[in-house]
Amino acid sequence: MKTAEEQKTGKKKTLSNIVNWILGLLIVFLLGCQVQIIRSKSSNYNVPSLFGYSFMTVLTDSMVNTSNPSESLDVGTGVVMQKVSADSIVVGDVITFYSVSLTQAAGGQQMVVSHRVMEIGKDTDGSYIFYTRGDNLNAETCPNHVCADTYRDTVPEKYYLGKIVYHSNTLGGFLSLAQSMWFIPVCCLLPLLLIVISSLVDLLKAIHSEQSDIDRQVLLGANKAGIDFNDEKAMYLFSEKERYKIELRETMEKQKEEEKKKLMKEMKKQTKKSKMEEGA
Repeated sequence: MKTAEEQKTGKKKTLSNIVNWILGLLIVFLLGCQVQIIRSKSSNYNVPSLFGYSFMTVLTDSMVNTSNPSESLDVGTGVVMQKVSADSIVVGDVITFYSVSLTQAAGGQQMVVSHRVMEIGKDTDGSYIFYTRGDNLNAETCPNHVCADTYRDTVPEKYYLGKIVYHSNTLGGFLSLAQSMWFIPVCCLLPLLLIVISSLVDLLKAIHSEQSDIDRQVLLGANKAGIDFNDEKAMYLFSEKERYKIELRETMEKQKEEEKKKLMKEMKKQTKKSKMEEGA
């Protein structure tokens, strides 16, 4: 039966293993997310997507809404775009789409825009056409900073990317940080560093515990043998001899344990082989 100290040590070890597993899974998850983000950009007009959602930062003032601040998408605001079906879009939704004109103006760099849907129509092939406009009629992107109320961007369904479902200034600040080159590597390296530190601490504790156990055995042996603890020479000679005996005994026990495991493994192989032969 395990002592209270052994049970406590076992619980700590189990907890440490659980934490290491969680951190390891977090690393795998983050790396998987990074791979998914990189792969999605090539088929989504350079917009990264993760589990059907994209996270972007507003770069222009075209969606600044002074009459309804809660709907305003100021420069630097973080937005969450969800890839929902085109037939679920209704007038008033803010959608993100690929802009051919802005891409051409940017020298071929793929550009996307988020504007509000003002009208919805259908093309001859049955696909949807969205007519959108920015909320800010005096945006920098408007000709001479003035857009008519009747102005519309014509967005064929093939250029539609998704619907804005959430926006936040706090999210914008986080996205600016997350877009830094060092962010993902640090997020992966930090859990890995914690695992290394945790493993090192466990190793040091195990070494200290093992050494303490050996010291205890040496002292008990010296007491049993009647060695005077004040006689440094006698204690040193006995300690060296006793430590050697303990290490030799532990080595033999480990060898026996390994041989036992090999034997059990071989027996399982033979049992499995016998069953397969009987089945044949």
